[in-house]
Amino acid sequence: MAKHLISKTSYIKGLQCKKAVYLYKHYPKHKDALSSERLKRFSAGHEIGFMARKLFPGGIDISAQIPATYDEYLKSTQEQIKLGKEVIYEATFKYNEVLVMLDILVKTETGWKAIEVKSSIAISETYREDASLQYYVITGSGLELEDFSLMYLNKPWNEIEKEENAASIFITESQIERCKSDLTKVHSEIEDIRRTLAGPGIPSIKTGAQCNTPYPCDFIGFCTRQESEIAEGLFENL
Repeated sequence: MAKHLISKTSYIKGLQCKKAVYLYKHYPKHKDALSSERLKRFSAGHEIGFMARKLFPGGIDISAQIPATYDEYLKSTQEQIKLGKEVIYEATFKYNEVLVMLDILVKTETGWKAIEVKSSIAISETYREDASLQYYVITGSGLELEDFSLMYLNKPWNEIEKEENAASIFITESQIERCKSDLTKVHSEIEDIRRTLAGPGIPSIKTGAQCNTPYPCDFIGFCTRQESEIAEGLFENL
């Protein structure tokens, strides 16, 4: 089985808060319920991703493979690369127990290019960290990349008509130099998260600014209740 310890989601959570990533991996049942606003953003993200594919038509969607297992995703990705498939959606790679699924992988005359699609109108530091992680995993798994780019919107999604030409709404910005320079840093962060996940218990980290930066944490409710119960002497270790 293609077991992995860390995903893109858990990596970004680990950068934000080690307690959050520990809870995410070991106690996911304590996650807060998703708000309707966050569900709406997730839905918009999927629509934007599919629109971006129109710029690179004719690709094969690895995530549509049956049975839907990471083993099959990894195997199918390698098969399509060996066959010389020019466009692959959700290409899946694993390296150093980290698994990533890339939005769009494109083969050009000069080499492979990776593209990650974002549903915002600007590139955040978190998006750059996401790109660096994926570059680390993809190249570490053996595929040399000529470029790694982030693709984002030139105006808010709610201002875009869905029938609008995809080429007119996206901006693409290369991150290749940042990705290369971050290789050592990414490896160090992975090892730090690995040590956290192997720890004997939930990290003792109080709620604070990190709970909402860069994203609202999925465990704010749990941590708030925990702190209240500890203060009252009622909290029992999980």
